[in-house]
Amino acid sequence: MNCVRASGIFLVMLALAATCLAQTKISGTVKCGKPDQFHQINIGDKPGHAYAISQDKCTWAKPMTINGIQTKEDLGTNFSEMTGNSAHGHGYVLGTMSNGDKFVATTESMDTYDNGKAIGTQGTWSFASGGTGSMMGVSGSGTYKGAPDAEGNMVINVEGSYHGGKAAGGIRGGGKKCEDCVATDFPGPDKFTFTECTAPGYCKTGNTSLLHTVAIEQCQNQNSSACTGDCKGNVCAGTWDSKRSNGLTVTAAVGGGKCTDPKQVSCDVTLNVAAGGMLACKCSCNPR
Repeated sequence: MNCVRASGIFLVMLALAATCLAQTKISGTVKCGKPDQFHQINIGDKPGHAYAISQDKCTWAKPMTINGIQTKEDLGTNFSEMTGNSAHGHGYVLGTMSNGDKFVATTESMDTYDNGKAIGTQGTWSFASGGTGSMMGVSGSGTYKGAPDAEGNMVINVEGSYHGGKAAGGIRGGGKKCEDCVATDFPGPDKFTFTECTAPGYCKTGNTSLLHTVAIEQCQNQNSSACTGDCKGNVCAGTWDSKRSNGLTVTAAVGGGKCTDPKQVSCDVTLNVAAGGMLACKCSCNPR
């Protein structure tokens, strides 16, 4: 993402902090079967106190979409300390996207049991290093909560936000140059809504830097299929064409969401395209 230049080192640093870490909300539902592997060691100091390690496979009933690609299946490995009817765990998830790209996430969980059967789970998750393809460089975090269905599968609702990585179709050959691809434009009247994590002072109606951020994000997210040209090893992605765009305004207000950085606020943003105006997009080679 290209950050807007401002005169003075102080203004440049503020703009970078506010615009380069735009967060995109994600949510989905994943279904996990009974563990394929489960090993428990009783500690012996009191009944029900044990260490356990398990591994299970999960499929996404309602996939999340990250950089234009949907989540498909996960392999989760968890280590937990069990005490009575609860267990506090830490785990790793190796996820596979619909196109074969991989991601790694860490989890911290609190599970509840009734007569040895799992009746609920909740916790937090964060992307870790190790992603491939479109998931390379992705960071983000969130929460999850789940309960078993009638067949005993754990159905988990996941939500959170992410930034980084590269849009689908970012590295492809075939001879066609990235700049020769035709991106989709968005004529007015129209509007697009976003939730961004920004510095508090930037979550304001009329903020030019915020307008630039969401215009780029809209063009990038909606042109992952169109921008597939050759960038000689770099990423071909949609971006905002400021020279052809006109009639754009932005409204913003602090929302009720949470950001991973406590110094930032969750900002509800609307990008407005006036009647007769245009949010113009183009395909461009960007560094990985």
